[in-house]
Amino acid sequence: MKKNYFIIFLATLMLPNLSFGQQHLHPCGTPSHHTEWFKDYSRNRAAYRTGADTMLYVPLTLHILGDDNGNDYISMMKVLDGVCGLNNDFSGSDAAMHYYIEGDIRYIDSTAWYNHTNNVDGYNMMMQKNIPNTINSYILGNPAGNAGYNLPSASAIALSKGAVSLARHTWAHEIGHNLSVQHPFLGWEGNSYSYSTATPATVSYNYTSFKKIYYNSTDTTIIDTTYTELVDGSNCLIAADRICDTSPDYLSSGGWSCNSAGESNILQKDFNGVDFRSDATNIMTYAQDACGAKFTAGQISAMRANLLTEKASYLSNQGMQIDTITQNIAQLYPTPAEVVDFSAVDFVWNEVDKATHYVLQVSFVPTFSFLHAEVTTTDTLVTVTNFDLNRKYYWRVRPFNKGYTCAATSPSQDFTTSDLTSVNDIKGVENYRLYPNLIASGQPMNFEIRLTESLDANILIVSSNGQIVRQSNTNFSVGQNEYPVTTNGLAAGIYILVVQTENGIIRDKFVVGK
Repeated sequence: MKKNYFIIFLATLMLPNLSFGQQHLHPCGTPSHHTEWFKDYSRNRAAYRTGADTMLYVPLTLHILGDDNGNDYISMMKVLDGVCGLNNDFSGSDAAMHYYIEGDIRYIDSTAWYNHTNNVDGYNMMMQKNIPNTINSYILGNPAGNAGYNLPSASAIALSKGAVSLARHTWAHEIGHNLSVQHPFLGWEGNSYSYSTATPATVSYNYTSFKKIYYNSTDTTIIDTTYTELVDGSNCLIAADRICDTSPDYLSSGGWSCNSAGESNILQKDFNGVDFRSDATNIMTYAQDACGAKFTAGQISAMRANLLTEKASYLSNQGMQIDTITQNIAQLYPTPAEVVDFSAVDFVWNEVDKATHYVLQVSFVPTFSFLHAEVTTTDTLVTVTNFDLNRKYYWRVRPFNKGYTCAATSPSQDFTTSDLTSVNDIKGVENYRLYPNLIASGQPMNFEIRLTESLDANILIVSSNGQIVRQSNTNFSVGQNEYPVTTNGLAAGIYILVVQTENGIIRDKFVVGK
């Protein structure tokens, strides 16, 4: 049971992640245009294979940003929720695509990138930090005023912290862009019209700011024009997103609401004057997250074709097995309502089948909206320090592996800190120490005690279920004493060393690893 930390974050206070939807960020900052790949695909769909129902495994490189001092990282629990929600969105659409965490999670300390105001800064960040052959996803505070965006030229995604959760669909939306799919309202970004009147036959849109920077620096103005999609579908192959099973949509303002049928409350008219309501359940719209989340078969075909051709470098690990985690966490120490020493607390839980990593959270509020510590580790024992004295805390643990992040988090369990190293109430004892308190079975362990008077002692080793497994007697003399504690034959688990004297009792915990 070695302490092999994946990444550690300790703090006396961590503010809760705020929902950027509540801060009125624009839903998506992805440039509004079709890539050259998609233009060819839309003209020659039959020439592109989609792999039918074969599962495609797609790697994500996760970049977690904080400020220059390493503060304000998103909680790892929320990252796991975000990846879980991403896979739920694709599995719910029967897309047969699964996203997994590739390599180590990368932490970047940069205030300028954490809160960047334009896509140029995001582009520079991506070009410096991208890992090849993966979908690079950067999670940060403010991605240029958007909940998220995908930059085609950088082949990477930026996401606001508030947009990464189990219930929101921004990540899936931006991956749709990454794999060539556009908004069903393409062309209406930045445009508006009176919904009570028929639309024009075409709509023009300006993407100069994107193409000039990322494609051709000599371009000064780039205006493109697309047909307005008709309700009867007669121009669906050349209008808007050019995908025929996505219904017309002219709603480019973010967060619009839906009715009980999953359609927009806003009634629109197409060029022929036909009334319709937009499909609010499509992930590529700007509808509220609560309206639903699905990709259409046409969107799925385009994404899969893009993966198998232009983005084939993503598919280096096909045939992998996703190890679903079903076993629950058993929190071994501290036990519920236990009083522990405030200077350092060992958190111990069981090893969970199929898990390669665990996230431990410790908080002084039961909602975990403020954290004392968050630790991501490969081990099942973590030591956390710097607790306040005489305060109640709460802890929980969640297992995961690179392919499965939807495992349940353990229940919240409380403990209280106290100064247990003080022995002023035991006459004759100046101080004591048990070390090391994390051992393998049979490893030597020592109990040191310094006395101002000699004491006879009965020494017990008590298991976590209260059974006495070892017992011996000794006499401690005045001054410094060292007593070797025998651990041969002890099974893995938590034990209490009890030193009984006529002046009082000393108790200290130790853990025997596997």
